[in-house]
Amino acid sequence: MPINREELEAGQFDLTFPIVRILADRPEFGFNATEIRAMLIDVDGRDVTVAEVERALQILVQRDRVQMHEMDDQQWYTVVQRRLGFRTER
Repeated sequence: MPINREELEAGQFDLTFPIVRILADRPEFGFNATEIRAMLIDVDGRDVTVAEVERALQILVQRDRVQMHEMDDQQWYTVVQRRLGFRTER
């Protein structure tokens, strides 16, 4: 399992970094935790549980990096986008 630079520099494994990157690469979509887990496996080669993804998503929602919306008894997540003048920051 490869780790990203932020994790390497922080000296710990942290799913919040790859999750934000995955969601930021697809800002026009919302995903559930199972779909995010599948992308972590496909994109980063990280075989983690849905519970681990859900914990990381809760942290990201608390940090205002990810938005959660509930629809049809399911939680959907997307990256927070902020407008800074003419630029959009993710």
